[in-house]
Amino acid sequence: IRVALNTTNTVGLYQPTKLLYTLGNFSQFVRPGMKRLTISRSDNLAETEAITNLMVSAYLNESTNEVVYVVINPTASEKGIKLSVDKLLPNTNVSEFTPYITTDNDKDNLKNIMTF
Repeated sequence: IRVALNTTNTVGLYQPTKLLYTLGNFSQFVRPGMKRLTISRSDNLAETEAITNLMVSAYLNESTNEVVYVVINPTASEKGIKLSVDKLLPNTNVSEFTPYITTDNDKDNLKNIMTF
């Protein structure tokens, strides 16, 4: 949260930042008890290169077999991603993905963009 106080620190403006919404992805979708899954990248980027590209992590809720991906794009440009759970959860069928997005647009704070 960004705070801008007046000179006497008696009145201020409090504003959520996009970092808050990035952290919100973790706290809303990655719940206590979920296990982090090992994932691999098809672009074969090293960890040091990945932090300037797309950062991806995946988590499993064992009681519901729900998989949550958190993908962070630290750049200003749009990037596509292809997600696969074939090797994450053997012998499991995924019936749908529900993506949420946060951008620099104020209306895009954890916005459900579609289900497929």
